[in-house]
Amino acid sequence: MKYPGLYNSADMASNEQQATFLSLIRAEYVILFSASVLSLDLWPSKAYFGVYAAVFLCSMGILIFRSVTKPEQVWYQARALAESVKTLTWRFAMRAQPIDDTRAADARADFRKLMEGILDSNRRDSPLKERKELYLQTRICEQRKWYEKKARSNRDPQKFGWALV
Repeated sequence: MKYPGLYNSADMASNEQQATFLSLIRAEYVILFSASVLSLDLWPSKAYFGVYAAVFLCSMGILIFRSVTKPEQVWYQARALAESVKTLTWRFAMRAQPIDDTRAADARADFRKLMEGILDSNRRDSPLKERKELYLQTRICEQRKWYEKKARSNRDPQKFGWALV
């Protein structure tokens, strides 16, 4: 299966941010281990306490950098985008819901429209109020419709071979 370029970009961004996040975590662990060794006060001198202060400052720098850049959030968002595109691509290839199965031109139009929706919902620069409204309209309303449709189709006891006595 050849995925759209959006999948490749999101997948690469996810992998890069995951690597960044894990590198920062590893660096924090190394520095914390170093700080624990230094806390033993093995050679009390000015140089020793200078190294101890440098280790402390490095740990604070990494913590602040990780708090500001939030690579784990970018990693999760990029992964979610990549997986959404992958799922939609497979649905397009199999002509599964919500892709129209009647004509190829309709399926392509549906695919493009749904891809635009995925892109719009994954833009991070929208204000929170707009993102909440988009989520409500696209995700919650569509999910509610899907469950209502399923509930209606499952009301028929004959569908499951049950007979009402």
